[in-house]
Amino acid sequence: MQNVMQHVSKRAGFDLPPEVAERIIEDSDGNLRKAILCLEALKMQSPDLSNPSLTIAKPDWETYCHKVADLIIGEQTPARVMEVRQKFYELLSHCIPPSVILKTVADRVVEKVDEQIKPDIIHWAAVYASANSDCFGMIPKCLTLAFVYRK
Repeated sequence: MQNVMQHVSKRAGFDLPPEVAERIIEDSDGNLRKAILCLEALKMQSPDLSNPSLTIAKPDWETYCHKVADLIIGEQTPARVMEVRQKFYELLSHCIPPSVILKTVADRVVEKVDEQIKPDIIHWAAVYASANSDCFGMIPKCLTLAFVYRK
């Protein structure tokens, strides 16, 4: 990924310090597309990439997924289910793949819950992620995470 990032920066006409490329790669979890988008956003924010205090912003959809996970953890009521459902549809309408939404939401839920229920959440997220899921089937799957949390 480091070579690709360097190639992209050279083609765009700027130098990318190796330590900045490493931070971008680490932050993008090995996702090359996400890394290139982060590089583009970072270059727009700060033309001088040699600044050691650069902060790498999360994509809007990822921040939104984190908010959805926080909603799931915060309250498990029918009203909250409808609110979460609406937010899922909004993410889907912006062409975020269901598997990416499920993974991002599950990761965030796992970060926030007690150690003893993490295995159940990881189990159900893995089961649903491995299934050939459609957009509409994803919503009950994520709500299973809320049910596990509520138990």
